[in-house]
Parts: sequence; structure tokens; C-alpha cells
Amino acid sequence: MSTTTSLRCTIQLGDYCILKRDEIMTIVEVKEGVKKRFAKKEVQVDSLIGKSFGQWVEVKDNIFVDGKSPDELVAEFCINDGTITKDNRNLQDSNSNQQLTDQQIVEMKQNGLSGEEIIKELLSHSDTYEGKTAFSQEKYIKKKIGKHVATFQILEASPINVCDYYNLKGNFKAGRVREDMLSYIMFHSDLRESVGIMENCNGLILGSVLRAVTPNVKVYTVKYSGEQYSLATVLAPHFSENSTDDYQKYSVQEKLLHYTSFKYNVDVLPQVNSLIIVTDVEPFETVKTLFPSLKKSGSLVVYCQYLDKLARLFDYLWKKKCIVYADVIEPFTRTIQVLPNRTHPNVLMDSNGGYLLYGIKVGEISNSEPQGLQEEKEMKEEIKENKVMQED
Repeated sequence: MSTTTSLRCTIQLGDYCILKRDEIMTIVEVKEGVKKRFAKKEVQVDSLIGKSFGQWVEVKDNIFVDGKSPDELVAEFCINDGTITKDNRNLQDSNSNQQLTDQQIVEMKQNGLSGEEIIKELLSHSDTYEGKTAFSQEKYIKKKIGKHVATFQILEASPINVCDYYNLKGNFKAGRVREDMLSYIMFHSDLRESVGIMENCNGLILGSVLRAVTPNVKVYTVKYSGEQYSLATVLAPHFSENSTDDYQKYSVQEKLLHYTSFKYNVDVLPQVNSLIIVTDVEPFETVKTLFPSLKKSGSLVVYCQYLDKLARLFDYLWKKKCIVYADVIEPFTRTIQVLPNRTHPNVLMDSNGGYLLYGIKVGEISNSEPQGLQEEKEMKEEIKENKVMQED
């Protein structure tokens, strides 16, 4: 019985993918005849066509060929059965331990030796390699693989991988939205019929929504300062920022929202079933302005880096009795290193993933203050008057 590879799992011309190597990630658009620099070489990008997502490739002769993962290469050079029979107490860290010089290594590369062959030569000419523990040998080999073997893993340009890409770079173009926070945003948005999005994450939220919705769902974007949606074309290639035509699966309509000192003009935003706000703008005034555009029983999702701003908004909406099933959450994620006898959380990590407010609309925001809020104000004024009387 013959099997065929699904076209959705293989790279085609015009696709976007991510090439990952250790902590280095690069977003690549597969175009014919285009070269991109990898491992100090100009590589033909179209040589990725036909490769599978998740596959490891290696740079050889300015093209990508099938390669091995670092773990597979380490297993070829070092066999670790888990038993500890020696230690590194008598080893000294010195450049003289390696008999090969830098010039000889350069000559090997010029003569066409592969990275694996160079590593074999380095191990055979090392005075201390055989005396190292298995853990030290693995660490040494991984270091040499990263230096002499240009291997990359092909990853799909999915929302999670794109989040990981920007977080690894320490780049805040994606609005500091982590992978776990993006999952919560998508889950609580309840995407259906029509969606309104206000974001300044370079198109991360818009692209994620376009990737998830069905053909009959309309997506509206609300701009307030000329945002660019470059990531939307990466996550949803059929999306065109400069067009309002239907693109196969997507019906995209862009609307402009003018923002000046928390004063808005939102006559253009239609009624939507879901409202997603992921910006660095004051969430309180933004939600007050956009809230009338959200239909009753619609889902409201607001992301912010600061808890006090969402707490104020949550308190206001709750006392106005216009949302139910509401909460403010802070996801917690920690990266774990998983290795034999060396499993532990990573020490250096950013614990701040922001905060998320979500709820379901059941009523409009009335201009009159609710009775409970009025009583609270009267109580505060009474306490203030009592303090003044005591001071006098």
C-alpha cells in the first residue's frame, strides 16, 4: 500500500516558514531565484520547496539538503548509557589541548570536508576528549556542531511559532504577547459571524484570527495610528492589507479609528459578535468607546501589560452590570530544560506575560451611575468628612 505526503505538510512556492537553529530563528518567504544569507553563505531559498515541516536541513553548496538533528549527530559521536565512571577533576581548560590549528580547520573547509568530518578530526586530535564525562562530551560536541554544521529545523509559520520567534529575539513588535496569552485571547474571543480587532501587534492578532475563522466570518480592523499588519500576510497568506475584496476564505474590511487624547470617532465600526483589543492605548477609554459596537451576548477580550488598568476597567464594567462571566487573569509559563539527570526550570526567563480581561456583554453602558457605586461614593465622602472633623 503506497502512501503520499499531504501537501499541507510540505513547503510550496510562496509559503512562509521559520528556520530555527538553537536560539536563532528566521522567517523566510519561499520565492523562486531568491538568495538569503544563512551560516555565512548565500543560500537558494527555493531549495526548500518539497521539504516537510519539522524536517532538519543542512546548508551544502549554497542549497538546503536533508540533514540530521543535533541530537542525532551527538548520538553518532557520543554514546551515553547513563553510568558515571569518571569526572573532570584532572582536566585543564587550555587551547593547547587541541592539536589542530584554526588555519588547518579553514583549509579543511576549503578542501570540501563536511561539518561531520571536521568534528571527527577535532575529536581525534583532542588530548582531553576521552577523559571527559559523558555530559561534558555531549556539551563539547554540541558546541562544535553549532560551529561547523549548519543545520536548521523547518517550522510552520504558525501563530505560536511566530510568537516564539519574537520572544526569542527580545523584539516587542508583536506587542509582548506570549504564546500562552495568544491562546487565551483566541479561546475567549468566541469567533463567529463578525469580529472587530484593534491591535498594534504588527498583525499578529489579525493573522491569527484570519487563520482560524471560516469563510462566512467577517473581520474588521480598527486603526488609530496607522498600524501595519505585516505579520497578517505571514500567518494568512491570502490576506492583502491594501484590499477589501474577498480572498478565497477571508472577507476583510479595514476601518479607521481616529485617536487623539482619548477622544475617538467610531461611526464606521459595525456591530460585531467579538471585540478583541490588544494595544498599548488606555483600555478604559478604548472599551467605553468601542463597547456599543459589540452585540449583546458578544465576547469582549482586552489585553494589557498593566494590571491596574484592567482592574479599573473590570470594576467599571461589573458595577455597570453590562458583562457576565468576566475575569482578569495572568497566565504563568515557565520553560523547562529536559535532559537526563539535568532537568530543571530555566533560570533566566521573563515572567511578565501581561494580563487579560474577558467577559460576555449583556447590556449597554448607561450614563447614570448604578446604585451601588453611588452608595460607595457617599460612604467615601462621609469617611473623608469624619477624618476632617477628627483632625479639627
